[in-house]
Amino acid sequence: MIHVSAHAITRYRERVCDCSKAEARRRILLHTPAIEKALAFGAHCVLTGDGIRLVLSERTVSTVFGRGMRLGPME
Repeated sequence: MIHVSAHAITRYRERVCDCSKAEARRRILLHTPAIEKALAFGAHCVLTGDGIRLVLSERTVSTVFGRGMRLGPME
């Protein structure tokens, strides 16, 4: 099971789409297959087909970057 942090939901709403919390969570979880594959490879980030970056901390989406936003170095 993939978890979505409250912080990720807030960032999704600020950076991607001004929608309800439930809708933001639902939209993030639409990417569960890609998240699962990324986790299997040990990745810390998923770049979705629509340009959104989902940052992972174990099995939790911890934050979201909108289209065109860049990440700093991942440790």
